[in-house]
Amino acid sequence: MAIDCTSKVAFAELHPRAKRVVAAELLRRVFDKLPYRVHTVLTDNGVQFTPQAHQFLPGGHSFDCICRKYGVEHRLTGPVYPWTSG
Repeated sequence: MAIDCTSKVAFAELHPRAKRVVAAELLRRVFDKLPYRVHTVLTDNGVQFTPQAHQFLPGGHSFDCICRKYGVEHRLTGPVYPWTSG
């Protein structure tokens, strides 16, 4: 799920598993649908958004690759941050 704080538009898709590629492709579709440029994306520290300490990802994490391609800053929430984690 993605929520745009500017327009209050929400994007949602159901997938059997939350994988890196799924998150990256959802982000790409969101960027392509919005009529304006996104400057920042805020996510939690889940494996679908950030590389884990035990992972080696040549070329970088797929979510970060999409952010770089569109010139978007990817920020992470702090752990147990109730304002963004629900």
